[in-house]
Amino acid sequence: MLFKHFGSAVKGYVDTIKKGFEKGLVSEDVYNTLKPFFDFRNSLIHRYWIIDDMTFLQNLKLGYKDFFRFCEEIENFLKNN
Repeated sequence: MLFKHFGSAVKGYVDTIKKGFEKGLVSEDVYNTLKPFFDFRNSLIHRYWIIDDMTFLQNLKLGYKDFFRFCEEIENFLKNN
């Protein structure tokens, strides 16, 4: 979507949310909320052996609603563009 609408290529998950914010796809609030989750995702994938189980579960329990907000903002962008 970033490339199709803005010609902006991305390098990964963190770059995607950053450029999404910069281009107005997502609000600053959603960006600030999801960026740490994507940073955590990178740690989970590449350094899973150091992730505490309770930290992982807490991130899941507290953060899942933020993805609904992310989806709503993307849907609103698509409806208006």
